[in-house]
Amino acid sequence: MTDKIIKEAFQNNQEGFAEAFTDALGHKLQEALSDCKNRIAKELFEKTEEVTETDAFASIISECMTENIEVNLDLPNGERLHVTPDVASVLSETHDNLPKEMQQSFREMVFESKDKYTKILETIVTGEEQ
Repeated sequence: MTDKIIKEAFQNNQEGFAEAFTDALGHKLQEALSDCKNRIAKELFEKTEEVTETDAFASIISECMTENIEVNLDLPNGERLHVTPDVASVLSETHDNLPKEMQQSFREMVFESKDKYTKILETIVTGEEQ
């Protein structure tokens, strides 16, 4: 393709040069777009955790924090949560500051549903019950 561009430029064929250049540019853009789509698709489906274990809270929180990664968490009801390292840190600190008798309830509720997860985070951030 670049040979054709150079040939057309040397022959002072502006129309041929423009066509060859446009074709080459379009091909490069298609390659870049395809690579970008593949990378995004891979990232979307890369890390998914299923909540089936009793210690899901500890494993999700510690994985986010120790590996500094974001985790997509599929709940049994079909909803998906996105847990970032910052959110994991806030949840961990809140959990550890609760009385022992409330920690189990907190662990069970936080990943019960997307609605509960959101309400708990809003309560932590605002300091007001929702």
